[in-house]
Amino acid sequence: MTPSPLLKAFHVDEGMVYAALDAFQASVLYEQDTGLACDEPDYPKELSEAELDAPITEMDADDRPTGGTTSLRAWLETAARPGLIACNG
Repeated sequence: MTPSPLLKAFHVDEGMVYAALDAFQASVLYEQDTGLACDEPDYPKELSEAELDAPITEMDADDRPTGGTTSLRAWLETAARPGLIACNG
């Protein structure tokens, strides 16, 4: 899959991040996935450069740290189409 240079990352609630073309698309995807409207104040919001680059501990398939780090930017860069890229919780 080829990454899409047009996708941006959006928080749609405190823990879910979607790759989308814009905030509206992120909220539609969230509603399709969860059945809930994205109606929290200040959401969806596009992630800042600092949020995209913040280090995240890499985990293996059993949720154990691998010793490496990654970032939301790395996950966004591998997204070939709009959709969920991170979920905390």
